[in-house]
Amino acid sequence: MAQVRQPAKKARGRPPKPKTENYFAEILSWEIDYSLSGAEKYDFVEEAFWESFRVSISGRLIAPAKLAGLSLDISVLGSRRYDEVMTNSRDYSKKAKGVGSLKVWGQTREVYVTYPWSALWGLLPALQAEAVKIVDMHGEALHRGSALLTSVAFRHHVNPDDY
Repeated sequence: MAQVRQPAKKARGRPPKPKTENYFAEILSWEIDYSLSGAEKYDFVEEAFWESFRVSISGRLIAPAKLAGLSLDISVLGSRRYDEVMTNSRDYSKKAKGVGSLKVWGQTREVYVTYPWSALWGLLPALQAEAVKIVDMHGEALHRGSALLTSVAFRHHVNPDDY
């Protein structure tokens, strides 16, 4: 007589993890880094000049609760290309998937965000006046220590319970 295989019982596993998450970081300090040079020495640059603009923010995560209290390095890079795309967005067939990434792995806790060049220059007076105290990030839930960020905002105040 042949042995009949019984179907495996379903495991009572954990409830499904959320697909998206809100991340909030308090701004502790910041600094800017800007450089301009002739592009002749850079093979990857097609323009006459190469420039780099970054706002580096040191912060502390306040939400989600499982990450609260962890330090976080946030690099906000300015992109002239974003200004062009936003001005002529109907001319572009691709839709942006995200604006940055979050990595939380061991002692590495960092965010890289690309912002429109003009918006980043506009952010500096708000940082200087301490009108901006929170970096509000929304995106994928962390998976293997990484997450795609779909939006980033700079706010004076935020209540994580409202999200």
